[in-house]
Amino acid sequence: MGTRIKLYEYNTDYLYRRTLDNLDKLEVDNSDHHYWLSIQTDDPEQISNQLLDYFDWHPLMIVEDEESNLRSKFQEFKNYLSLLLVLTRMDRNQDIINESIQFILYDNLLITIEPEGHGIFSWVISQLHAKSVINEHGTAMLMYYLIDAVMESYMEIFEHIDYYLDELEEEILDGDDQDSIEKINHINKYLLSLKKGLWPMRTAIGSLTRGKHAMIDEDTQKYFHDVYEDMSQLNEMVELYRGLCSNLYDSHLARVNNRMNEIMQTLTVIATIFTPLTFLAGVYGMNFVEFPEIRWEFGYAMFWIICIVVALVLIWYFKRKKWF
Repeated sequence: MGTRIKLYEYNTDYLYRRTLDNLDKLEVDNSDHHYWLSIQTDDPEQISNQLLDYFDWHPLMIVEDEESNLRSKFQEFKNYLSLLLVLTRMDRNQDIINESIQFILYDNLLITIEPEGHGIFSWVISQLHAKSVINEHGTAMLMYYLIDAVMESYMEIFEHIDYYLDELEEEILDGDDQDSIEKINHINKYLLSLKKGLWPMRTAIGSLTRGKHAMIDEDTQKYFHDVYEDMSQLNEMVELYRGLCSNLYDSHLARVNNRMNEIMQTLTVIATIFTPLTFLAGVYGMNFVEFPEIRWEFGYAMFWIICIVVALVLIWYFKRKKWF
């Protein structure tokens, strides 16, 4: 854990990457090259404070370390703009955590402050090394591709949720659903956290599509409309999967109720069969002296024959009525 600083210098047919020990070694000129300063850290607030002094940023640029206060937002200043995106995900312990990715865009410099070892931008980095179409454009277009990579990471999250809900549905249908309610509540809680994070993110990205920005030309701004549409789709997917969770919850309760009804039906049938048998046993268990049947030679056997016949008749009748 710690901080890793990498500087990518590129243009159409050129890419040079170097690792910096500290910001004092940062050199950015005003040539036709573009620069991406990628900072991966486990303490974004500390890095923001260092960058604030180095680049003379506005104090509102500081990223708060408290997860509960993290919120996606867009800010524009005189010669740079800032976009803070808050990512909601689950860790290995199934705990919900919030992480921030901050983009600071200058005319020919893009700074990103990212979580340590997240790997979301791997594809974009590989495209830079391959000298693809990304190299042909400036840092605003690079920022678009990086934000698009964030959207793709959310798509992967929803693919996992979809797979998880399919498995949960099969468990419920197969009857192996003892802890289904707990699982449904957990995934529903995660979806609610996603919803709380995606709405501010949609608003922040929407700010890039409205008005004019000095660091983003009109052609590049059109690409951010595509990201904004992706954000709208993600918000719709949250509502879709929350609806699926609600349906699974109803299916689980319906299955539990059906199972309870089956148990009650079985117990009712058993009780109904034994009701006439209990009556017969009660009659012949009375302490009267004169009981003609008691003196019969086959009275005891006859009693059992009558009980068995009555029980079989009731069972046949219930079967015919399809009561069990």
